[in-house]
Amino acid sequence: MTIKILDDNLINKIAAGEVVERPSSILRELIENSIDAKSDKIEVYIEDAGIKKLMVIDNGVGISKEELKIAVLRHATSKIVTEDDLFSISSLGFRGEALPSIASVSKFTISSKTKDSDIGYRIKLENGKIVEENPVAMKTGTKIEVENLFYNVPARRKFLKREATEFSHLYKSFFNFLLVYNDITFEFYKENKKYKFFPKESAKKRVSEIFPKESPELFPISLDVEDFKIKGFIGNPELSYRRSHNLYTFINGRFIRDKTIIHAIAHGYRSILDSREYPFVILFFQINPKLVDVNVHPQKLEVRFNDSRKVHLIISKTIEETLAKTPWVKKDLNVGSSLGQNLEGENRDPKSFFNDTTQLDHFNKSLANSLFSPDFLERSLKQKDPSLSNEGDFIKPMKRNYFSSLDVIGQAHLTYIICQDEDGLVLIDQHAAHERVGYENLLNGYNNKKIQTESLLIPLILLFSPEKFSNLKENLSFLNESGFEIDIFGSDSIAIRKIPYIFRKANIEKLIREVVDDYFTSDFSMAYEDKIKHIFSTISCHSVTRAGDKLNNYEIKSLLEQMDEINFSANCPHGRPVYYKISKYELDKKFHRV
Repeated sequence: MTIKILDDNLINKIAAGEVVERPSSILRELIENSIDAKSDKIEVYIEDAGIKKLMVIDNGVGISKEELKIAVLRHATSKIVTEDDLFSISSLGFRGEALPSIASVSKFTISSKTKDSDIGYRIKLENGKIVEENPVAMKTGTKIEVENLFYNVPARRKFLKREATEFSHLYKSFFNFLLVYNDITFEFYKENKKYKFFPKESAKKRVSEIFPKESPELFPISLDVEDFKIKGFIGNPELSYRRSHNLYTFINGRFIRDKTIIHAIAHGYRSILDSREYPFVILFFQINPKLVDVNVHPQKLEVRFNDSRKVHLIISKTIEETLAKTPWVKKDLNVGSSLGQNLEGENRDPKSFFNDTTQLDHFNKSLANSLFSPDFLERSLKQKDPSLSNEGDFIKPMKRNYFSSLDVIGQAHLTYIICQDEDGLVLIDQHAAHERVGYENLLNGYNNKKIQTESLLIPLILLFSPEKFSNLKENLSFLNESGFEIDIFGSDSIAIRKIPYIFRKANIEKLIREVVDDYFTSDFSMAYEDKIKHIFSTISCHSVTRAGDKLNNYEIKSLLEQMDEINFSANCPHGRPVYYKISKYELDKKFHRV
C-alpha cells in the first residue's frame, strides 16, 4: 500500500466530517461568523430543515472582493495570527475551516460588500471549486447560501434524520444564540414564511419572551471578580427536571455543555433539590480567554479550564449565596455556607475565592480531591443508598392476595405503611408501591388499548419552544394512545382535553413537560418498547400517593388490594424497593428473647 498526500478536495471532505455533522452545524458556524463580523441583524432562511437550502444574511462589516476568494480556502481566518492568539481566543470562530468544509459538501454561494465599496461581489462553488464569480448589488454585509447539502457525498446524506428531527437540531442551534445575544435582531424564516422574530431588547425581556412560563420563577444572579464574571438567572427549585436539558450555559458568548459547570450548578442547589434532578438556569460566564481553552472540540461545544476546581467552587458558592436571597428559600434554612466565609467562620471577601489559592485548603481537601476526580460526576449521579443493597431483605410474597391479607398497624412519618403478617412486620413505601401499581395499570391498559380516561372541564393549553414543540408533534400519537386526548393548538401549543383517570390528581402540565424534556428529544435513542416502559415509569411517578401524604385506613387497604391485582415486582419502576420485611425472629433477637 503506497503512502501519498491527499488532494485538497478530499481533505476538505474529511474536515467537513468533523465540522459539518448536519444542517444545524452549518447554521451555528455561519451565525458565529456573522456575530464576529459585528452584525446587529441576522436573518436565517431554511427549506426542508436546511437540507435543500440554508441561507444566512447579516449586516456586518462584510468581506472585500480581494479577500472573498481567500475566505473559502482552508485555514484562512482573520481571527488569529500567532500561536499565542490560539490560547487567548475571544472570537467565536477562529480555525478557518468552516467555509471550505461546507463548500466541499454543498452547492455554496457567498456574496459580500464592505461599507467602502459601491458594489458587492459574489462567488459560487460546487464540490469545493469556484464555478462562477461576478459583481452584485447588495447592502453592506454578507449573504451565504448553502444548497443541496451532501449532494456529492450520498453516504453522508443517508445518515441525516427525518426532517422534523433535523429541524429540531437546527432551531436549537439558532435558539442558543437568542439567549446570549439580545443586542442582535434575529429573524427566522421557514419555507419562505416568517417563523420567528426577535428584536433587540434587554436580556430580561428576551428571556421573558422565550420562556414566558418560566420567567416569573427566575431570579437574577451576578458576580464580578477578577478574570471571572457571572450574569444570568437561576430558577425556582420547583422548575426541576430529571435531565440537564434546561441548563443554558454560555462562556464568552459561546453555548457550552461542560461537566464541571453542570456539576457545579447541581452542587449549588444540593440543599434544596433532589440529587437526581436539575434546576432551570441561564448563566452567562465571562472568563479571561487565557484561562479557558475552547480549541478542544471539533464543534467547540466543550472547553478545558486552566483550573477547574476554582471554577467549580466559584459557581457553586455563587449559586448558594444567591439562592439564600430568593423568596423560595426560608430564611431559617441553612442553604450552604456563605460565599464570604471559609469553613472556619472567618469573614472573607468573595473575590478571594478566585484570587487566593489557599482558600481551597480551607475547603476540605479530601472533598476537593474527590470532587474533581475524573469519574466523580458519573459516580455521583449513579450512587445509591448503600442501605438498599441487601436484596435478601426484600422477599417476594409467596401466596395470592398476600398484601390485602396483611393487618394494617398504621402509617409512619407519612411515608411508610406498617403492617404485620404471621411471620413479622412488613414496611411498605407508600409512594413506591402506588407508583408500581400505576405503572402496571398504565402498561396493561396501553397494551390492551383499554385505558380509563377523564375529560377535563376546561382544556389545558401548554406552550412550548419551537424545538420542543417539533419533538412533541412527532410523538403526539403515542400520548393519544396512552389515554390522553391532545390536539395541536396553534403554531407552538397543544390543548389537552382528556387524561388517563389515574392522573386525575396529578400535575398534568409538569407531567407532560417532563416527558417531553426527558424522552421526546432528538438525541434520545432507545428501542421503542424500552422507551414506552421508561416513559410510563416517569408518568406513573406523577399519578400516585407521595411521601408526606396522610392516608386513612380505607386508602391503605385500597392500595394493598391494588398491589395484589397487578403482576407485582418488589421494586418500583425506577428500581427502588417497595417493601421491607422484618421477621419476628429478628425482632425477638433484637430484644434478646431468643
